[in-house]
Amino acid sequence: MPLTLNQLAELSGRASEHVLAEEVEETGTPAEEILARLRERLAVMRDSVRRGLVSDAPSVAGLVGKNAKTLWEAPDPLRDPLLKRVQAYAMAVNEENARMGRIVAAPTAGSAGTLPGALLGVADHLGIPDEELLMPLVLAGGWRR
Repeated sequence: MPLTLNQLAELSGRASEHVLAEEVEETGTPAEEILARLRERLAVMRDSVRRGLVSDAPSVAGLVGKNAKTLWEAPDPLRDPLLKRVQAYAMAVNEENARMGRIVAAPTAGSAGTLPGALLGVADHLGIPDEELLMPLVLAGGWRR
């Protein structure tokens, strides 16, 4: 039987709490300190999106640059603002990475735009505050467990 969205949200919340508890147990780092670090990383993600959406600068190798800005400023022929936002955010972070800007390599530097693009793009589209993104970040970091 397929799960409802509410059931998936509840399951995700419990999984996030489990991952956080494991991190606390394994590292001895208090949960609030872990969450404070994630707040800092979230701020870096937001900053890299913001910089990438306004930059005209090419990458260090000159292969990419201003594609995110162009997409962000372009009309939306698909009339799908969420899709456009997620794509532009992800591209913005990838371009900041290629410009040697400060990013959060999540999950890796090569795919650096994926997590911020999806997480921040959806959150901004739905008006979800950053504080509510911390536990999803905990869960995203728990993949290796």
